[in-house]
Amino acid sequence: MKKIVFIFAFFMINFSLFAFENKNLIEFDKIKAKQDFIFEENKKMQLKDILEYTFNNNDTLNAEREKTKAIKTEKTQIFGGNALPNAGIELDYGWTDFDQKMGAFNLADDGETKGGKIYLQQPIFKSGRTAMQIKMVNNKIEMQKNQLMDVEQEVLFNTINATLNLLQAKEILAITIKNEESLKKSYDYVVARRKVGRETLANVSLAKARYSSAKTDTILANTQYLNAKANFSRITKINTELVDVDYEKIFEDCFKYDIVFDDVLYSALNKNPKYQIAKNNYEMNKSNLKLAKTNFLPELYLNAQISKSDTTDLIRNKDKSVGLNLKIPLFQSGTEYAKYKQASYSLNQSKFNLNDVRDVLINQCVSTFDEFISSKSIVLSSKAYRDAAKLALENTFAEERIGRATLVDLLDRRKEYFDTEIAYLQYKLNVIKYYYSLKVLMGNLTIQNLFG
Repeated sequence: MKKIVFIFAFFMINFSLFAFENKNLIEFDKIKAKQDFIFEENKKMQLKDILEYTFNNNDTLNAEREKTKAIKTEKTQIFGGNALPNAGIELDYGWTDFDQKMGAFNLADDGETKGGKIYLQQPIFKSGRTAMQIKMVNNKIEMQKNQLMDVEQEVLFNTINATLNLLQAKEILAITIKNEESLKKSYDYVVARRKVGRETLANVSLAKARYSSAKTDTILANTQYLNAKANFSRITKINTELVDVDYEKIFEDCFKYDIVFDDVLYSALNKNPKYQIAKNNYEMNKSNLKLAKTNFLPELYLNAQISKSDTTDLIRNKDKSVGLNLKIPLFQSGTEYAKYKQASYSLNQSKFNLNDVRDVLINQCVSTFDEFISSKSIVLSSKAYRDAAKLALENTFAEERIGRATLVDLLDRRKEYFDTEIAYLQYKLNVIKYYYSLKVLMGNLTIQNLFG
């Protein structure tokens, strides 16, 4: 007996230890998974990572996806409501006071009435209404797909803009801080020379003014950077500390992009979502006009039913029937004419809108393509200007030290170099933005097209 108790106790202890160990392993796996998740969430993010995260988590985009799913169900509803049969069971129950004279006979009874029927109605011909409604829904589905693509492009473009503005603001802040530090050194140097009588008071005041202006530039640049961080976080829901985007690589890829205008226009007219939406709307209104015409045409149905009713104890009815039902519209209170006119007006309006969207799209393609091409030329000249200004600053600095250039010359060259650095950054940003603007117009700014 003691042996059995010992074995049982040993088994229970081992089972408890096993359960405790497994529980710890499960908890460890949960913690490890959580740590891995946190690690993944806090890794540095390239532009691809930022765009994919925003693409999958943007609320506006997710809402549009749900809307697309809902519209797809309309096709089934229309087909079922117009082409498939209607079948059902109807039950009746009531009370009656029956009194009927038939010559010398008088039938009288009262009490419950019960009855029911099974019916079937199959549409045979509905004047093309079903085909037109399905065609309309197909266009509506395509329109919603293009709307989804339009929202997708807008979300991606806004994300790219927010990322680029963040990177540019950070670069400008670094340049302004560097410029402020350099001007502080110049100011301190002038003050030291003034103390030994080797510098004029006017030059001291000028150096102080330039240094104060540089501090103002730094404050403004810092404010711009903070605004860019806030805007980036609002759009992407991503911590700016995780952003590790190679700005120079993006610029080089955009700068190398080579395309002719005919390809831009061809892609825009075939893939631009806004233009495709206008085309879908026009086709949908054409179908709607044809649908309005069906209100003047007949409809044919096949009807079948089995019914049974007990009116009184004396009268019981059973009925089976099969037949065709032809409906020919003669007058429908004038609504059919109003619907036809309204559909006709809507078709004309959608046609004008289609032409207008097409003209606007072509003009946008022309202007954006020209701006992209010119921005690449401008950035090259801007880079040359910046390099020349840098060289002029270095030479003026050396000459000022040996008395061949004045302090005013040095401060002027420093300001010129600072301005050219800021301008060069802006021109680089223009190249990138015009590149992505072309992608939007061409209907190519999608996750699949950007990253395969």
